[in-house]
Amino acid sequence: MLAVLIGAALHASWNALVKSGSDPFLDTVLVATGVTAVAAMVLPFMPLPDSGSWPFLIASALTHVGYYGLLVFAYRGGDLSLVYPIMRGSAPALTTLAAAVLLSEWPSWGGWAGVLLVSGGVLLLAADSSRSKDFRLAPVVYALMNAGVIVGYTLVDGVGARLSGHAFSYTGWTLMLAGVASVGVSVPLQFLADKRLARAVWQHNARYAVEPR
Repeated sequence: MLAVLIGAALHASWNALVKSGSDPFLDTVLVATGVTAVAAMVLPFMPLPDSGSWPFLIASALTHVGYYGLLVFAYRGGDLSLVYPIMRGSAPALTTLAAAVLLSEWPSWGGWAGVLLVSGGVLLLAADSSRSKDFRLAPVVYALMNAGVIVGYTLVDGVGARLSGHAFSYTGWTLMLAGVASVGVSVPLQFLADKRLARAVWQHNARYAVEPR
């Protein structure tokens, strides 16, 4: 439970950094680059995942490319207080339902109640944003689409981690492959679209990351 809560806090933190940055696209690329670098430094000290988990690793990496893309579209048009609760609030309930139907992992009635309370509570955080004058439907659609992507990679990683024989190694490889795939797709596209903006944002954030504060 403590690990889950710490993970949630860290996840919310990097989403807040991306939303508050100068450009959600390039800031997300920088996050993915940092994750890839950290994973690459740790993986040499871990065993390779079992071969049966590699198809799930590849599927997870490709799914994360879609996740990062939808995240950028959602944050470019919607506030963090609207987009983030929709994505992360609906995902647990949808994941639980998908796991029950596809993997025959049925929680108890207490488990169902807990999931619905958590998801409902998080979604309530976005309720006021829907009445704002700046409310736009498109970010909500992107957030709901990304919730579906979250369900997909959660199920894939759940099965893959079990088959890997080493959950930490599987997670590290997932993060590195997802980062490599995301950066490999997004950076060339962004430089083709707007070279000046890409260079300016990259240089600004790189300097901001290393300067003492």
